[in-house]
Amino acid sequence: MTRQSQKDEELRHARQWAVHVPELSALPIVASHAEPPDVRVGDRIGIEITRYLRNGSPRDEPAAVALEIMQNQVTRLAEAQYQSLGGPPVGVSVFFATAPIPRSERRGLATSLAEAVRALRLEPGVQGRIEPSQLPARAARFVRGVSVHGRGAGWDCGSGFLVDDSWDGVIARVRDKEGDLGDWPAWATERWCLVVAPGEVHAPGGPALVSAGILPQPDHLPDVDLETPFDRVYFLDALTDYVRRLA
Repeated sequence: MTRQSQKDEELRHARQWAVHVPELSALPIVASHAEPPDVRVGDRIGIEITRYLRNGSPRDEPAAVALEIMQNQVTRLAEAQYQSLGGPPVGVSVFFATAPIPRSERRGLATSLAEAVRALRLEPGVQGRIEPSQLPARAARFVRGVSVHGRGAGWDCGSGFLVDDSWDGVIARVRDKEGDLGDWPAWATERWCLVVAPGEVHAPGGPALVSAGILPQPDHLPDVDLETPFDRVYFLDALTDYVRRLA
């Protein structure tokens, strides 16, 4: 990633997150010339943005490899069935649960996914989401959520969970950035930190997942007790558009 593309990504994530923070709605969001922080909001708020990536992948574990193969099979089946239904080109990311998918359930699960995506009937450029509650009960137990984009990007599958279903990795990223607070410019009288899970997913058979997403059911995430010198700390899951204030 080039320096310019990194700055573009930081601004994109900052603007996506700021929609969820009402007091920022009327303030300009621009790249900061002095770093840290990465982004300047208005005259006095500095935002340091850090990506939260998984350090490892479950692919090395035999059970996880077998599960991934099952999920890939269902994704390919669902895509084929969607196309047979005459659905327009869309981009679909299926986030599976960790439960094994019995062979007898795979075709039915694929059919449920294909029909649910077809029912959305998204216009080009529009994004939608399918929650487990919108799927038949037999299918819902294997899926944590489906993100659908009204553009022809194909189907892929990914994991959707914090490592160990905890905030430890996110908090570690905040601690890393606390050490730079002494270098912040005087104009930044409000010092905020935004931890971003970029929401990257890879097509079946591609490289190991490196992005850390969260559970699509935010209520299942534990509470956070974070003491920090930052004035505020937020977490953004860029794929699901979920924002949570941590401090």
